[in-house]
Amino acid sequence: SDIAAFGLPAVSDRSSFMGSIVSALYHSIAPKGTLMMPAFSYSFSKNEIFDTDTQSTVGALTEYFRKMKHVVRTKQPNHSVCMLGENIVSIKIGSHSFDDRSLFGILRRRNAKLVFFGTSLEKACTFAHHPEFNSSVPYRYPIEQKGLVKEGTKTHVYTAHLTKKYAFFITDLRPLEDEARKVGILKEARFGAGTIQVVNTVELYDLCMNKIKDNPYFLIRNSGIYK
Repeated sequence: SDIAAFGLPAVSDRSSFMGSIVSALYHSIAPKGTLMMPAFSYSFSKNEIFDTDTQSTVGALTEYFRKMKHVVRTKQPNHSVCMLGENIVSIKIGSHSFDDRSLFGILRRRNAKLVFFGTSLEKACTFAHHPEFNSSVPYRYPIEQKGLVKEGTKTHVYTAHLTKKYAFFITDLRPLEDEARKVGILKEARFGAGTIQVVNTVELYDLCMNKIKDNPYFLIRNSGIYK
């Protein structure tokens, strides 16, 4: 999220502004829905201990949400998520960042919607790594990271799994955003000085899988150099 993209709010209290955003989002899916926001810290990738109180690195709104009462954070040290809703107890996220048991696999199985609030699919769609993983794209390779996870006063060893891109490849999600817009699955609305985008995870996953099937380098800008 990037709430700065919307311009200056009509209220002087920034916390009240963010609280009103969270309230609007939550009540749009209540009572049966679950509101999730990324709280990515990339702790193991930075060789740091992951503490459940580690600050989110993906926007002020996500950090505000993380600190809210009744919000629960997952224990994934690189791609954790904060959740609020009735069904959070049933959500069990695995140790891999991008496989079917990951956050992104769960979002797809639950037919969830991705909301890009003040940012865009092109700039912020980490979900795209999920169809990349399931397609076994040639520019990513599996890695394992071991580190420490701290929960309150307790610390334990955790093994995280993910894929990493070979350094000479450059990710480019603009074609995915353009194609999602072209086929009509990307919904967009102006809000203040910014834009909100919404896309269904199943539709986006299927689109991405089909495009990668046709061209394994669909999400890579400089693929032609290495073919």
